[in-house]
Amino acid sequence: MNVPTPAPGDGDGPVAVTGADGFIGRAVVGRLLAAGRAVTAAAGPPGSATGSVPAGAELRGCGDLEEPGLLETLLEDTRAVVHLAGPASVARSFDDPAAYVRVHAGGTARVCAAMAATGVRRLVLVSSAEVYGRPAANPVVETAPTAPRSPYGAAKVGAEAVAAAAARRGELDVVVVRPFSVYGDGMAPWSVLGGLLDAARRGDRLRVRDPRPVRDFVHVSDVAGLLELALSVPTGGDPVVLNAATGVGTSVGELLEVVAAVTGMPVERTPRGADRPAAADLPELVGDPAAAAALGWTAGTSVADGVGNWWSATDGAAPVGGAADGRRSG
Repeated sequence: MNVPTPAPGDGDGPVAVTGADGFIGRAVVGRLLAAGRAVTAAAGPPGSATGSVPAGAELRGCGDLEEPGLLETLLEDTRAVVHLAGPASVARSFDDPAAYVRVHAGGTARVCAAMAATGVRRLVLVSSAEVYGRPAANPVVETAPTAPRSPYGAAKVGAEAVAAAAARRGELDVVVVRPFSVYGDGMAPWSVLGGLLDAARRGDRLRVRDPRPVRDFVHVSDVAGLLELALSVPTGGDPVVLNAATGVGTSVGELLEVVAAVTGMPVERTPRGADRPAAADLPELVGDPAAAAALGWTAGTSVADGVGNWWSATDGAAPVGGAADGRRSG
C-alpha cells in the first residue's frame, strides 16, 4: 500500500455517492447517514437497480452520468465522492464489453473531470478484485500485477488508470478500494450466493455451476465500513489501493454446504452450465487484508454468520434482489 506524506482527508464533510441505489451503494449511504454525514446521491436509470436510495440522503439525479449537468448538480457543496456507478456482473460483461468499458472507464473519467472542475478533491473509487485475474499467489496483495480476464475486470483497470492519472496530476486525492466477493442483504440473484439463497427462498434444490472455485466472501456491511474509512485515509501523488477482503478462502462447494445447513434445503449435485468462457475462470481469488487492517479495518462477519443472519432476519421469505452497484448509471 502506498501511503505517502499525509494530506487532509474528508472524514467529516458532505459526501456524494454515485450508484447510491445499488447493493453496495445503499450500504455505504446508510452507514454514512448513521455516522451523521450529509449525503448527496445519484441513482441509476429507472429499472437499473431493484433498491432505492436510503431515506435521509438527498437524491440529486437519476440516470447515466453522461447526462448534462448531473455530476455538477451532484457535487455542489460536497467535499468527497464515493464512486460506485456501473454494472457489476462479470458474466454479463462478455455480452457487451464496449458498454462495460464505456460505463466504468468512461464514467470514471467524467467523475474525475467534474471533480477537478468543481474543486472536490477526495475520490473513493470502488474497483474490483477482478482486476487481479489469476494471481501468482493467494492471498493477493495490492501491489500484485493487474491481469484481468473479463471485460468487467478490464473496465475496472481502465477506471483505476483514469483516477490514478488525475491523482498524479495533483487534481485529486484518490483511494481505490477493491472488494472481493461481496454478499449480504440485497445482493444480486445472479451472483453465486444470491442465486443459492433465491433458490432456497423458492423452495428449490440448491445447485451451483462449479463447486471448485475459491473466493473471498466479504459482507457488504464490512465493505461499507472500509469505504467510510477511505474518506479519511492520508493520500499523496499516487492512489492508495486497499483490498476489501477477509483473507479467508471459501470454495463454492463449501458455500453450497453452508447455505444448505442454514436453510435446510436439499442439494442437487448436478452442475449447471458455464456462464463465461473457460479461459476467464478464476480458480482461486483471495485477498490479503493487511493494508486495510493497518488502518484499523477488519472484516468482522464470517460467511456462516452472514448467511445465517440474513436467513434469520428475512425468515427465508424476502427476495434477494438488488444490483451489485448502481447499474447502468456510469
